[in-house]
Amino acid sequence: MKIGLYSITYLGCWYRGEALTLPELIHTAKQFGYDGVEFDGKRPHANPLDWPKHKCQELLRVAEGEGIEILGVAFIGEENKETESTISEIAQVRRLGRLPWLSPLTADALEAAFESAFHRRDFI
Repeated sequence: MKIGLYSITYLGCWYRGEALTLPELIHTAKQFGYDGVEFDGKRPHANPLDWPKHKCQELLRVAEGEGIEILGVAFIGEENKETESTISEIAQVRRLGRLPWLSPLTADALEAAFESAFHRRDFI
């Protein structure tokens, strides 16, 4: 199993401070001993409109230089199959799944949502 640092962790909304850039996230994943990174499929991180081919190639070089694998992209919130598919195709990464909005957000609800929205084999 590979363990990835999910970019939403450093989106800037869970702590005081700015969001990390994707290259900074890759360096942080290396520093903390992760195998790879998982990108959140929206701004400010992995919106494909913000990532032309040359920027993607540069990001891949950063990841390769750190020995960090880009494991895939995950989504949170309202379902939008076309957008999710497009983002995955443009980025040429696996679509790991999408967590719906959960109310109330409890450990049991999160576990059930993860089990129904993600496939464990995608993380191995």
